[in-house]
Amino acid sequence: MVIRADTQVYKGQVFYRIGNLPYINRKGREVVIEHWRSSCLKCDELFTFTLPQRGEFSPKRHCDIHKKKSRLKVLRTHEVA
Repeated sequence: MVIRADTQVYKGQVFYRIGNLPYINRKGREVVIEHWRSSCLKCDELFTFTLPQRGEFSPKRHCDIHKKKSRLKVLRTHEVA
């Protein structure tokens, strides 16, 4: 089990762990997920998110309003005059 510090700095942005939450995964096992808080890079608004306790720390960096749009290209239709 990976135990992280209560504060992490990722690419210059500070993240605070505000707790751990119990979670039942697809296999029916009880696991723990971490609950984090930070400020959005664009608007500085506080937001929270969860991450699995295992694995690499790869956090969300924007609030829901400023999260990156899908990478799928939107096909534009042109009006026929």
